[in-house]
Amino acid sequence: MTRHLAKFTRQTTFYSFGVSEMSVGRMFVYSRLLPDMNTVDSFCEAKSLYLNGRSTALLQLTAVPNDLIQLIVSVQYYIVHRWLSN
Repeated sequence: MTRHLAKFTRQTTFYSFGVSEMSVGRMFVYSRLLPDMNTVDSFCEAKSLYLNGRSTALLQLTAVPNDLIQLIVSVQYYIVHRWLSN
């Protein structure tokens, strides 16, 4: 019984991300840095999204572990976002 229980536990705790889930655009939404894909698109058009220190215009790039994802936020956006989230 314990042999089967250990095998079941390993199977239920393992989760692998698909390639489409590891895209830079979805990483911003999944990490809750930005609320939705429309906002991600507007930040991308303003060139405020950075991957490993370089501005990225392609949201379909695949992010791997240890990639540095940065977001430049204006003071006005921060104030409105905090006001709406409270």
